[in-house]
Amino acid sequence: MPHLCVTCLPIPMQPVKIYGLFGQPAGVILDLAERVLEELEPRDLLDLQNRSYIVLNVLRNSKEPSLNLQECPNPHLYAHNRRRFSSTGEYESA
Repeated sequence: MPHLCVTCLPIPMQPVKIYGLFGQPAGVILDLAERVLEELEPRDLLDLQNRSYIVLNVLRNSKEPSLNLQECPNPHLYAHNRRRFSSTGEYESA
């Protein structure tokens, strides 16, 4: 019987318009793992493009989902009371 490699399965991605990325004056459309988009809540931390961001709000019920983020220069200061996600879909307990 063949073994199924869970880590080899593709992660379903969804295009999301993201506001508040460092150095980007307007919203940018990036692919984000669907599981991350479903689980993100305001006040969570999101690691994206080698930076950490605090999620201010999440809009899921539109044709084009969007996130509003604020850069978090010292994420370790918030680690004790926030969930932390990476853009690839991994969840880390912060």
